[in-house]
Amino acid sequence: MAEVVKNIELINAYSFLGGKFIDCIGDFTIKLQAPYSKEKVTLLINPNITEYKEKVEPNIRNLIISEGIPETRTIELDFHENNIKSVNVDGKNLEIKLLNISNKKLQGQDFMYIDLFCKQLNK
Repeated sequence: MAEVVKNIELINAYSFLGGKFIDCIGDFTIKLQAPYSKEKVTLLINPNITEYKEKVEPNIRNLIISEGIPETRTIELDFHENNIKSVNVDGKNLEIKLLNISNKKLQGQDFMYIDLFCKQLNK
């Protein structure tokens, strides 16, 4: 049987004080995780979010504390042999491709932006 695409989404995550470390696509939660650089990124797939606060301090927009659980997957993406990764959690499949790592100015500061192409596949 052919795989059916359930969700396709372009996710833009940005680093440090910019704030958006986490996003969702379909049945998956994707969290940007250290280490990350201009060459590669680390992502947690389906982490257990234990604490989330917005506007913690004037210079910190969001605080997200997470922990790994059996359903959590950690992946690294780069622009070489690790450009596309597939993840399976509880019979649900997610394919993630790293499209871009760049810097953008936000309120006068440079922040790293990561563009990911994600699609959830169901059999």
